[in-house]
Amino acid sequence: MADHDQGNIKDKVLDDENAPEEATEEGPRAQNKSTKLADKELVQNITLLQYYTAGIVFIKQIEMAIPHLINLLASNTKGEVVEAMHFFAVAYRFEMECAMVDFIQLI
Repeated sequence: MADHDQGNIKDKVLDDENAPEEATEEGPRAQNKSTKLADKELVQNITLLQYYTAGIVFIKQIEMAIPHLINLLASNTKGEVVEAMHFFAVAYRFEMECAMVDFIQLI
């Protein structure tokens, strides 16, 4: 009789392993939560990409302005010279290569 009970237990375990998973209320909720998290992560990544893209555009605009600012350093107007010097001081603090190289050329 013990062998018969063990056989039934083995059959029961094998049947449970091969049985299709039943849909539970937690399944769709968990999947919905997972989808919401993935969507939130996607939105965050898109926002970060837009932020970096805008930063690159800004840096390129600053680099294009450097030659004009160099010309302002030779201006006859005191305010223009002071503002240009202020720009180069700030650019130096941000370690912008183009500003450092051009500033060294001025000296």
